[in-house]
Amino acid sequence: ERIARHAESWGGAPDEARRAELARELAAAHGGTGSRWTRLLAAAPSTPAELPAALRGGAERALDLLPPRLRTSPRWLAAGAAAGALGCVAATLLVTPAALAALPTWSVLGAATTAAVRAFAPRRAPAAEAPGEADGVPGLDDAVRSAALFAMLLDLQGEPETTITRVLDRALEDDDAPVRAPADVRPWLDAQRRRFAAARAEAGLA
Repeated sequence: ERIARHAESWGGAPDEARRAELARELAAAHGGTGSRWTRLLAAAPSTPAELPAALRGGAERALDLLPPRLRTSPRWLAAGAAAGALGCVAATLLVTPAALAALPTWSVLGAATTAAVRAFAPRRAPAAEAPGEADGVPGLDDAVRSAALFAMLLDLQGEPETTITRVLDRALEDDDAPVRAPADVRPWLDAQRRRFAAARAEAGLA
């Protein structure tokens, strides 16, 4: 519901600041920086100069948690890298909320995430345009997909990494319809929520 409400307020693809704010809210709702997800995924940089490396590290950690079949998917490659990078951003914002106002710092989020995708693409997936980008709102599918993936990782915090990967393997599809327009957001999220709940139950998680 939180992702849907944010997406409805975007009116299209969000900028990095809006994606970062959504990630901060999702992380705060799952226990903030004192929770296990920060050890699993996020490393908050202490200076702006450390941000690009921290974003790449977060991206790689998230991609390592994806099941192998999705590491060859351009759309989940992009969403996974963005989810990991946003985890790093969220951890920083929870410690220093005013950081979001530091535009010279946070304006590198998009560039660093793109660099992370390109860095991992040669060994994880062929370069390709995400399905649906050409005939929809550019960037909207990735923004919603990465936020949903980040929320799932937050929900699975504390579980063994093998369990996290197994649940994601059951929950995520590569041939689902992309989010092309704001009207597609809630139906896509509702379908994803049902698959995730079923995958959790199958794994024996409460």
